[in-house]
Amino acid sequence: MKRYFLIFLAILFPVHSYAYGYLTPYGAGVTISKYHVHGEGGVTLWVAGSLMNPGACADISLVHIPPTLPGYKAMVAAVMEAYALNKKIGLHQTNCSTIPFWGGTITYPIIGNLWVTD
Repeated sequence: MKRYFLIFLAILFPVHSYAYGYLTPYGAGVTISKYHVHGEGGVTLWVAGSLMNPGACADISLVHIPPTLPGYKAMVAAVMEAYALNKKIGLHQTNCSTIPFWGGTITYPIIGNLWVTD
């Protein structure tokens, strides 16, 4: 019973690591290979290229833009532009977290800032 309770708590309260920093140097970027728009909001991007991992997230091949971010709409517009024009994006993370849609305990970078570059 205790085991099920702990699993239930892990689902309700996702794992967060409050480390932040640049995943790419400012002005540099990575390519977006695909993206997933979540029904409850938020966008997850599959990125390819050289990324740093300042937050020690478990997996940095996916990054997530939460719908609660004040600049969410502008960021999604920039992502769509970069994807359509085959431009690179630079990324700065605010923390690491699980993404409920994917389930499990793997943490991914949560993006707070991004830029479009060549």
